[in-house]
Amino acid sequence: MTLYKNELNSKAFEFQNALKNEGIEAFFNDESFRDYLVIAAIRKNGISFGKVSIYYKPSKNTYSVKKQIPDEEISRIVENVWDNINESGTYGAESGIYEAFVDGSYISGVTGYGAVIYLGGELKAEISGTILDVEFRQFGGELQSAIEVLKWCAANKVQKVRINYDYQGIEKFATGKWKPKNNLSKDYVNFIGNIGINIEWRHIKSHTGNSKNDEADALAKKAATATSSTASRRFINLENKALGFIDFINKKTGFTAQYIGAENGEFAKIRVKKAECGEPAVIEIIYAKANNFSIRQPKSASESDVYNLWQEFLLLEDFNGN
Repeated sequence: MTLYKNELNSKAFEFQNALKNEGIEAFFNDESFRDYLVIAAIRKNGISFGKVSIYYKPSKNTYSVKKQIPDEEISRIVENVWDNINESGTYGAESGIYEAFVDGSYISGVTGYGAVIYLGGELKAEISGTILDVEFRQFGGELQSAIEVLKWCAANKVQKVRINYDYQGIEKFATGKWKPKNNLSKDYVNFIGNIGINIEWRHIKSHTGNSKNDEADALAKKAATATSSTASRRFINLENKALGFIDFINKKTGFTAQYIGAENGEFAKIRVKKAECGEPAVIEIIYAKANNFSIRQPKSASESDVYNLWQEFLLLEDFNGN
């Protein structure tokens, strides 16, 4: 028995009827169904234009669509019909309301953001980049994408924009439904409150086949990926420095050290203990200017000892040409 055939059949009929109003036929039969999937042939005036695949995700009760339609006009019509039946259609250009789709991504220690801005069917802007604060991973990118959209709107004298998002904090922080508890969300709320643009909010479930949402997602991923190789090298260098320092300490009489881990690819933590002191100190090795390294440590009985060990370690590395 084909899994979720009834759910797929219902969605396919809805799609078929909506396309019929545009003079397009979506043809499918019993042989078109697979587990979680139905494939429909797209025709107009008896001419084949390709096919669409409708996927069902039972864990989230969502549908997504993938198109294989080379004809741009037919593809655009099919795309718009799919968006409309999933309540994610866009305003027409005559409304004067811009549509922005925003997203964030976190890849290999890099947080990226992406957004597209439309007026009707016309793409007005593609926005993407990365942020330094990676503590909150992709959610930081989500908030930043909305900020960058509103900066663009302010620069281009846009009076009203609808921001389409999949991370609900974008709206709920801005409207006060969620209380900001960290600097990232507080700065976001402050920015939204002072931007002076009429904002309409709309939640769109991720990965449901909305092409504009997918465009924003792709931009965020591309931005994060573009710098993730650099971030990976930084992480490897940081970890190697920490492990080298640990090895150096453990060879010293009266000291022990162990590796705790790296945080966000920006600093590595090690635990150093002096035999005479009961409490170990947690030391952070961080990037300094010009890709050099330094240490950050709490006030403790062994603070000066650890600093001296660090300086000795660096001198030894210089001497050995590392």
